[in-house]
Amino acid sequence: MSLRSAFRGQAGYSLVELLVAMTMGLFVMAGILSVLLTVYRTSQGQNQTTQLANNAYFALNLLTQTIQASGYIPDPTTESTSTAMPATALYAQAGQFISGTYGGTTQSDTLSVRYVSGLINDQIGQQDTQINCIGRGLPTGVVANNPSTFYIFDQTLQVDTNGNLVCMYTGETFNPQTQVTTITEPTSTYTLLGSSNNKVFNQLSVLYGVDTNGDGSVDTYENASQVTNWSQVLSVQIILVLNNPLAAQAGQPATLTYSKTIPLMNHS
Repeated sequence: MSLRSAFRGQAGYSLVELLVAMTMGLFVMAGILSVLLTVYRTSQGQNQTTQLANNAYFALNLLTQTIQASGYIPDPTTESTSTAMPATALYAQAGQFISGTYGGTTQSDTLSVRYVSGLINDQIGQQDTQINCIGRGLPTGVVANNPSTFYIFDQTLQVDTNGNLVCMYTGETFNPQTQVTTITEPTSTYTLLGSSNNKVFNQLSVLYGVDTNGDGSVDTYENASQVTNWSQVLSVQIILVLNNPLAAQAGQPATLTYSKTIPLMNHS
């Protein structure tokens, strides 16, 4: 057998056959990549949706704990909010422990609350476990022997212009005998929840459940600018608007709203 005959017996695919096979392979690869991309986008969307729900849950839970602590005093049998909490620029009357501002339709509302921590009648074993909005208790070295001195956790919560949930916290010692307030922890702003890459929160709105006729139940909900007597507030309704991370997708809203009504636990 000649060399030429041997080569003829081993003839491969033609150029046209190779091009057809390559084209079919490209179509198959494109289909696989499309499926993988769809799975990736779906997974990313689910992760973002889960993160948004977690942000809403965390924020509402933190606000609930803070609001329900408002007005707390370690020993209500010997003390009262009116003796433990003086009137200030935020709180018009002694004993007032909740306040706020109304931001209108374009800005977030603010919510201010305060409560007392410290030792009960100088008894080390009766130290309460109150913490502020950033998870701290009494500062090291601070002595607050209720009812001779009170340590007040004063905090204002809001959504800032960067879309973060923040807390402006002040720690202060109050002497009811001298009526002197000493700022122990100067006002500082702490980011409780947010992101440096995008705006998590769009707006915080706060409505106050007011007992207008003194029967012990809420008659109406009002914003901060409408409340005329803060001692009549029995509950707080939080409305959190979060930016939707999937807003660019067809059919998705720009924002998602979560709300919760929180009763005041220490209302007298």
